Amino acid sequence: MEFTKDIVALLIENDDISVALQYRFVDEPEVLLNHNYDKMNQNCMVF
Repeated sequence: MEFTKDIVALLIENDDISVALQYRFVDEPEVLLNHNYDKMNQNCMVF
């Protein structure tokens, strides 16, 4: 699955993020929405 800002927004809306935020390496929703998913998807394809 490739991530886009729309998909990440839907994942955030449909999950209890407060539980996930208790873990060390989980970012706030605002941070997740500001990632460059195009670049991340390109890097995954190269991998």
